[in-house]
Amino acid sequence: MKKETIDIEHTFEILMSNIFGKKTHHGDTGFMKYQDWKRNLQKISKRIKQSLEATVITSDKYHERELITLCNEFINELEKQKSIDTLNTKAIEYMTRIIFSLIGNEPNNIDSIEMKESPKHPKQWTLNKLRTIQYSQNWEQKYNLIIQASKDPQYNKGVPQTKDLYNKNIELRNDHKKFIEWFKENHKDAYIRIFCI
Repeated sequence: MKKETIDIEHTFEILMSNIFGKKTHHGDTGFMKYQDWKRNLQKISKRIKQSLEATVITSDKYHERELITLCNEFINELEKQKSIDTLNTKAIEYMTRIIFSLIGNEPNNIDSIEMKESPKHPKQWTLNKLRTIQYSQNWEQKYNLIIQASKDPQYNKGVPQTKDLYNKNIELRNDHKKFIEWFKENHKDAYIRIFCI
């Protein structure tokens, strides 16, 4: 096999640092050797699986098994690849399949007459035949979102400074439900912007 390299963008270094920490991936830009690139994709595939197992609550065991099977196949397929091209193709293939499965189910338009006539028709891309994705939040998650929004220039208009939010939470004895009720009552516009619009 010829020695292959891939040109890594700075944004990928930032992604890897966010996932695995700055210490392990600072400076991962420029040309990267095949083996290092493969190792990075393998690390990502394993953390995707770990994150799915720890985070996603499925409506049915079939879906859970399907997602874990896709992740296992992803990990195994990366191991088999012998070139950057096939490695990248497999990574894109499995990441796409996992994303569509998380949305609801993979599209199956291979013989679709409608697809030939109207490929952008919403029917082709409404992937809720088997299940519907719905995000929910508990009180603590809502609190965490408000804290995150307080640091985000797109959302922090009318939101108290982060330290003031922390202090209010302490005052309310870490009762996130009371905190959300306080926030909604005292910062209604910000609450609507964060949760409703």
